[in-house]
Formats: sequence, C-alpha cells, structure tokens
Amino acid sequence: MKLLSTLQRTLSLHFLLVAILPALAFGIITLNLLHKHLQADVYERNRILSRDIAAATDQFLVEVERDLATVARVVEAKTILRPEVIDAFLEQMVVKSERFESLYRLDRDYRIVNLGLDPSIRKHLEDYRHLDFSQHDLLRQQRVIDRPLWSDTFISVVTGQPSVTLALPLADGILLGNINLQSLNHQLASFTMGEGDNCAIIDHVGTLVAFSNPQLAARRSNFKFHLSVERALQGTADTLVEHHDNLPMLESTAIVARTGWISWVGVDLGAKMIPVDNIRNLLLGIMVLAVLFGGGFALVDARRLLTPLSALSVRAGQIGAGRYNLGFAASGFDEIDRVAASLQLMAQEIRNREQSLISSEQRFRNLVNSIDGVVWEMDLATGRYLFVSDRSLSLLGHPPSQWLDNPDIWSRYVHPADLEYLKRLGIQERRDLARNAGHDLEYRFISAGGVEVWVRDLISLVGEHDKPSRLLGVMISIMDRKRAEAELARYRAHLEELVTQRTRELQAAQNELVQKERLAILGQLTATVSHEIRNPLGTVSNALYLMRETLGSDCLRRIERPLALAERSIQRCDGIISELFDFTRQRELERVPVRIDPWLAGVLDEMVWPANVRCHWHLASAATVLVDPERLRRALVNVVANALQAMDEKGAGEQRLEIRTRHRANRCEIEVSDSGCGIPEQIRERIFEPLFSTKSFGVGLGVPIIRNIMTDHGGGVVYQSKMGEGTTVTLWLPLEAPGKAPGAEG
Repeated sequence: MKLLSTLQRTLSLHFLLVAILPALAFGIITLNLLHKHLQADVYERNRILSRDIAAATDQFLVEVERDLATVARVVEAKTILRPEVIDAFLEQMVVKSERFESLYRLDRDYRIVNLGLDPSIRKHLEDYRHLDFSQHDLLRQQRVIDRPLWSDTFISVVTGQPSVTLALPLADGILLGNINLQSLNHQLASFTMGEGDNCAIIDHVGTLVAFSNPQLAARRSNFKFHLSVERALQGTADTLVEHHDNLPMLESTAIVARTGWISWVGVDLGAKMIPVDNIRNLLLGIMVLAVLFGGGFALVDARRLLTPLSALSVRAGQIGAGRYNLGFAASGFDEIDRVAASLQLMAQEIRNREQSLISSEQRFRNLVNSIDGVVWEMDLATGRYLFVSDRSLSLLGHPPSQWLDNPDIWSRYVHPADLEYLKRLGIQERRDLARNAGHDLEYRFISAGGVEVWVRDLISLVGEHDKPSRLLGVMISIMDRKRAEAELARYRAHLEELVTQRTRELQAAQNELVQKERLAILGQLTATVSHEIRNPLGTVSNALYLMRETLGSDCLRRIERPLALAERSIQRCDGIISELFDFTRQRELERVPVRIDPWLAGVLDEMVWPANVRCHWHLASAATVLVDPERLRRALVNVVANALQAMDEKGAGEQRLEIRTRHRANRCEIEVSDSGCGIPEQIRERIFEPLFSTKSFGVGLGVPIIRNIMTDHGGGVVYQSKMGEGTTVTLWLPLEAPGKAPGAEG
C-alpha cells in the first residue's frame, strides 16, 4: 500500500484512529448526561404532581371547613330556636351537600342536641337522639375543642367509603360533621396519569384514604410499608425509587398541611425510561462497532509495522554477540531501512573500538602490575573479584587466581582481632565496605607464609546509572610506618606522664585562683548590698510598723495578709544579707569546752518540727570539745533546715529524721539523716561551691557556710546521699587540740 510506505504515514493513520476514542468518550458522557437530565425531569414532574395533589386535597378540606362553619354561624345566630326546625335545617344541609353524611350538634356534655342524617338512615333518627359522644375518638384525644379539629379516617357505615369527622367549637357545645371522602377518588382520577401509574391520599397512620383507582380505594390498604410514605409521616417528604415485585417505582410524597395526610404518587420508572434507554443502547451499539473496527484495523497495521522492527532487533542482538558482518533486507519503510543502514555502520565502529579496547586493556594491566601495591576490583552484586594485580603474589603470597576463584579469601586471611573490629562496624565481608562511611582502612593481613602484614586499603566506590556497582581498591604495605610508630609510642608514653602531672598541678592552682577571685568579688558585693539594701529595708519595715499602729482594726483586718507577706519578704532579704556577711566576714572563734550531747539536746528541744516529721536522736558520744557554740549552732541549724526542705519537696506522707552522736577514733561526729528526695549525682560535687543552688530562693551559701564553720573548728563535713531515699550529713570535730584544718570532705 503506497499510503503506508512510510512509518510517519502509518503513525499518522494510527493517530486518526486514536482520535475516535475521544469522540466515543464524549458521546458516552453526553449520553449519560442526557439520560440523567431526562431522569431528573421525570423525578421533578412526579414531585410537582404530588405537591399539586396535596394542594388540591388541602383545598377540599378548606371548603369542607367553610361549609361546616356556615352551618355553625346559622345555628349560633339563634334565628332558629325550635329543635325540630334545627334538625330539619341540618338534614337539609346534609341532603344538599355532596360532602356531609351527617351533622351533630352536641352540648357541653357531648350529648346530641340536634342532628341531621342522610335520608337513607332517617328511620334510625330516634336511635341517635341524646346519644353520648364523649367516647368518640376525636373527643377523647382532645377534650377541649377551641379550633377546627379533624379525626382519624374511618369506613362509614352509611356509604361504606372512607370518611372523616370535623369538629367545630360552638358557644354552648360542639358541631360535628361526618364528611364522605369518596369525592377525593374522583379528584385523584382527574390528574393525568400514565398506564400503571397511581396516586393516593394516605392518612397519618399510613391507611389509604383515596386512590386513583376507585376499586382499590375501598380496601383501606396500609401504605406505611412504603419507605417514601414512612419518611413523609416522619416529616420528610421526598422522591425516591423503591422496588415492588422487582419493578422500580418512582414514588413522591407531599404533606397535606391541614390534616397531616400524605399525597403519594407512584409511577413505573422502567416504563418511563424505556424510550431513553432504547436511544442509549442504540448509540452504545454504534460506538462499540466503531471501537471494534478501529481496534482491528490498528492490530493488522501494527503487525505489518512490527515485522521489520523485530528483524532489526534480532540483528542488533547478533551484533551484541560479536557477529558484525550481517546483511539487512529492505523492509518497505524508509525510516526502518535508514535505521538498518545506521546499525550496520555502528557494527563496524564497534568492531574497530573493540580492537582498540583490547589493546588499551593490555597496557592498563602492565601499568597496574607495576604499582607497588595490590590493585583489585570487585563486583558488588556477586561479591566476586573481577581483577587482582600480580603484586598480590609477591606482597601477600596469594596469587591472583586464588582471589578470583575464592571470593571469601579476604575475610579468611584478615587478622582475627582486626576482623572482629570490622564486624562491629558492620563489615562482614569486603563488599560491605560499600555501606560503610570510611573507605581508608588499616588492618593486618595474614600472608601465605603465616606472617602478619600491616596494609592500608584505599577503596573507592564506582557507580553506574546513579547506583553503586563495583569497588576499586589498592592494598599498600605499611610495615615500615608501623615500626616507626611503635618506636615513637615508647618515647611518647614517658613524655605524657610528665605532662599529665604538670597539668594537674596547674589545674589545681588555677581552681584556687578562681575561687579566691570569686570570694573577693562576693565580699565587695556583700558590702554594697549591706549599704544599699538594708537601709531601704529598714525604712520599709518602719513604714509597715506605722501602718499597723495607725490604721483601724477594720482596715487592718482587710490588709493583714499583704502586710504579713511584706514583713516576711523583709525578713527573708535580711536573712540573705546575713548569710552573705557570715560567709565573707572573718570572725575569731570564741572557743569554750562544750559537752556535745547535752548541748545538742538543748538545741534540738528549741526547734519546731513539722507535723509529718518523726524525729529520733541517739546522743551517745560523751565527748567534750572546744567549740564556738553559736557558730556550731548555726552549722547544725543549716543542716537540719536543708533536711526539712528535702523531706517537704518529697511530698506528703510521714518522714523520718534521725540525729545521733558518736565517738570515733580521735574525733566526735554529729550525724543527721533524713528521708528526703536526695541529692542528684550530677550536682553532688558542686554543693560546696558558693552561690550554687537548685532552689528558687536563697543565694546558695548554706552548705559553704557549714563547711567554713566546720573547717574553722579544725573539723569537716561529709555528705552521703541516694536519690529517692534521703541524705546523711556528718559533722565531725577533732578531740585533740585544734590545729589548721585541712578542708572539707565531700
């Protein structure tokens, strides 16, 4: 075919065929939209019809109310007074009206006073007179009739047709009218409906009141099983599709406002949609035939196109296998023939370059084998060696053939200690180096003669198509360097000992200088704070005193809490200044002989203990020590205060505080143990630092003051703590003549 002599024309024809598909898709979408539009139109007509029926029914009920209201006005006008005349009037209204079956005038006790009956049952007039209507369903449900009220529907004993009772209030009673609903059947029949379509009026319990088919109306069928009716009775009028006897019925409902009845319209949806479905099926058939024709033509044409391409693919595979002298038959497509000619030229170029590569590879091998190291190449996918230089035999005693035949040779001959270290790095075998960040390794390799050879393995990762595929490496002997490093290590060990000792001495001197500098700054700060803060504090304290003396009792009672808070804050500030003075001021101790046990008992008796703290002390040292009682008292009070704060931070529950004294060797010890929260290990070494505190109040001088007092006495303080269990503080004093204190123990 001349038309399809080129690939371009063939593809153009294929594109034309493909253009059919959008048209088919457009047709299907359009058809679906048309189908939905027509279906929506059917839904809307059904919905409008149900609303029209509801409106007509409501109009019928309005007319009935109006007629009965006319009768009520005549009766209440008092123009007719004689009972027999009123009965005649009511009977005349029943005869003239097509709606009323009977009319009853009731007194306030719901007994018949006047009545008008259909002539067919007039012979039973005396049976109805003075009849008690108090048990009538309408009157039992609504005892007070103050507006028009409709009853439930029922079957009339007179006509055998659905009826309903309407009650209107009168000044001296109630007017009841039984209304025949048979005319609603004729009213429904006036609405235009197709064959198989129906409409109905249903009361609020689901019972049929009127039906477009009069024969079915008298059956009083219950429509409550219809989902549309059930939803309408619940207050939601809707249009939906229900299946009855496998037939889809489109049902619409509307609510009759005056009585709460339901107007129902049901049409055979399948019958309504038959013309639309026929058109859709016809168009679908045409589109399917068009697709089959286009697909078949495309398959035949594609087969003709792919035959020369398949032959071209086979020739390309033969070139890949090394067969370069091949001929190509004409395909009939100009483009494919040009590709075949280019492929033949490419085969000649490949053959020429292959010869060049073989020559270059030989030169490369000669160059690599001249390097003073083992050059190797590994395939990551298989873990096998692709190349190992001849230097491996002279350096390690393992010939290249052994590496190429055995991929596990590296892990087998690496020194066990070094291999264990590499395994901890995640390197089980050599190709695992592709996942390791470091590609410059030093380790010992066991030569064929059993000699440990220190090597440096320089490794690089080679990738293809952005993925790692090979490892390239060079193993260089570093035995000479390792010997030199060992010699240097022996010299360095002695030098490091000297440097370490000198560093410790310099660090101790530096720490002492820093401590002295901090204490000097603290002394200057204390002098400034004493002058600049204590004077204003005294003024504030005097002002608070004058306020207490000046204000009346009523006013003072209202501000008592703020005044107390201000006074406690002044005392707290004054205590902080006193702590600073105690820490920085050098005081001479006024030593006197003190019997520790009685003295300590007196101090403890003066203290006030929290209700949840149980105190136990065991004073058994029987020691007399030269001390400054006030200074030692300050240290003890600080220790006990810290213990109470620690137990308070631990939370509710009973806490335990133990204080004991003992005589040990040449010193007297006072031990205070609490059950508080303990001191964290990370800050235990810093508790003696001035100004260090973990609390939100204070200046962090409590523990340093304790240490200063004890060291001034020639003793010390020891802290032992366990998180969650408590802290034990031991204050110790020497029993012999006091000398220069060495410092605190921590």
